[in-house]
Amino acid sequence: MRNALLLALEPLDDPGNPPWETVGLVPGARTALLPRVFGEALERLRAAVCEHDPAVVICVGQAGDLRLVGGSPR
Repeated sequence: MRNALLLALEPLDDPGNPPWETVGLVPGARTALLPRVFGEALERLRAAVCEHDPAVVICVGQAGDLRLVGGSPR
């Protein structure tokens, strides 16, 4: 049976990582933590997709400044 693959990024400076903690709460989902190093995140993403063969891939994160969404001031 194919599952969902839920991904989160490593935290920046914050000691906690709410996105990572959240993906771990989804029953039956496969999870992977992506590094914040250019190029390595894509490598890890590809490896996780090959390993788990998911039906869907969902990446979650946390915005540091909610006034900036998609790079544009609101």
